[in-house]
Amino acid sequence: MSYNDKEKFMDNIRSKEDEEYEQFLKERWGIVDDPDPIVSKVIQRISDRSKEGIKKYGCTMEREDIDTAGWIDNAIEELLDGAIYLERLKVNILKKD
Repeated sequence: MSYNDKEKFMDNIRSKEDEEYEQFLKERWGIVDDPDPIVSKVIQRISDRSKEGIKKYGCTMEREDIDTAGWIDNAIEELLDGAIYLERLKVNILKKD
């Protein structure tokens, strides 16, 4: 299945809940579809990740139970994970050379 086929498939299985959530995002935050397909994909991924977080943690990023240092620690951990993923991809690229 090609990337575009997968995207079409995923678009077709979106639920009413997703559509309602997207409408909420548009109304509350002014998030709209962008004519740039790359930007649209990033916006969709942010939206999907937000929904997953709300389901997993039962709150939004507006939560107030984490102090500033905690948010910084969370960001550092995420960035370190990203560095690990990039290093792994670099190994893949160097193996091909």
